[in-house]
Amino acid sequence: MKFTKLLSVFILITVLSQSLKAQEHTIKLDQADSLTLDDIIEFAIQHNPDVRNSQLDQLSNNASIKEITSQGMPQISASGNYNNNYALPQQILPGEIIGQPGTTVPVKFGVQNSITTSVQLNQMVYNPSFWVGLEAAKTSKTLYELSTFKTKEELVYNIIQAYYQIQITEEQIAILLRNLGTMDRLIDIAEVQYEEGIIKKLDVDQLKVNKINLDSEIQSSSLGLVQLKNHLKYLMGVPQSKEINLKRDQLSVSDFAQKNELNLETNTDLRLINIQKELNELEIKNIQAGYIPSVSFFANYGWQGQTDRLFSKEEQYDIVGSGTGSFGVSVNIPIFDSFQKKHQKQQVVIEKHKLENNRIKTEYATTMAYKNAREKLDVNLNLVATQKQNMELAQNLYDVSALSFKEGVAPLTELINAETSLRQSQTQYLSALLQVALAKLDLIKSSGSLPNKINQQYNTF
Repeated sequence: MKFTKLLSVFILITVLSQSLKAQEHTIKLDQADSLTLDDIIEFAIQHNPDVRNSQLDQLSNNASIKEITSQGMPQISASGNYNNNYALPQQILPGEIIGQPGTTVPVKFGVQNSITTSVQLNQMVYNPSFWVGLEAAKTSKTLYELSTFKTKEELVYNIIQAYYQIQITEEQIAILLRNLGTMDRLIDIAEVQYEEGIIKKLDVDQLKVNKINLDSEIQSSSLGLVQLKNHLKYLMGVPQSKEINLKRDQLSVSDFAQKNELNLETNTDLRLINIQKELNELEIKNIQAGYIPSVSFFANYGWQGQTDRLFSKEEQYDIVGSGTGSFGVSVNIPIFDSFQKKHQKQQVVIEKHKLENNRIKTEYATTMAYKNAREKLDVNLNLVATQKQNMELAQNLYDVSALSFKEGVAPLTELINAETSLRQSQTQYLSALLQVALAKLDLIKSSGSLPNKINQQYNTF
């Protein structure tokens, strides 16, 4: 498929992740020659555990933002209390108060049962730390969105890398199988020539040795293909016991000729660092807000009832109660914290410098990756063209040698050398084609063209 389609596949990431919320698109994994690159990415976005965890982190952060917002809303609480004073305390009073001078009288104070209820209202009026914290919480939403996109971006990169490796390996196996079929036919011809005394048995054995080498190479490539598919299933979130069948795509040089210009501003890693720097600035602002007084409003109402006997119909045991209430303003004025906030700020400032260093490091690393990918792409584009010509020449040489051997006019050594050269040229061509594909993939990732394309078309972030 054309490589321009790769960008379209990338662009679909956001739309696919949104459609996941509504329903999951049914993709048949085991249907023969059914899974395209689009299908693989779509399925992986829906089922990869890392993507799902990243999306869950977003949901958790959204709930955290609402939690912080609710702290600025009215806070109402209620409480109730029941006491059974089964042993009331006694006080000793002089007998004069009851007409018995010179004596003392023990008197119990209070009643056996008391009930207390209250309602408390608190409303924040002014607290600069709250507003800074709310701003930081909303900024963190962008951070989590970028983190989720970063997870998807890395997933898609790894999937396309594995996909190309699978395609090249399948093509290599197909070529080896064709070579094996040709080798079988040559062995049949050689055995006939041996019986007719044209060639020696040693020549036939040499062809059989080459066939064994071909078989070994096919088995090795087949094992590598199985491992690549297992890795792809892991990336897709598919159980290893499940079979997947990919659609075969013929790769060519023209698929990868497009180049992308470097744009650091749209690089996902750098955008993440920028958001972290914003949060760092808000943290400093929050520490400084701790020096400013805060104001809150409160109001409460309570009621207390007392009686010696509950649930009694006698008037003397009626509950006697009274209500109390108050409202006012509370002011908290920070005066001295033994330089605690000062030291907190120093730590955050140090973290700010580390973030700036990380940004410079990331810029250098991204620029280096971009230049390396571009150089690698240019070199391998030329190399794959050369290797293709070399493979065609080797194929022609082999065809001529095989025909001459069949007609008995060329020695077996010439055919074997031609067959070895053909296999080497085929392997080198496929290897160069794979390197071109991987270089183009690295170029797209490092250039920042993927996030920029998504922003232009979907205004995601």
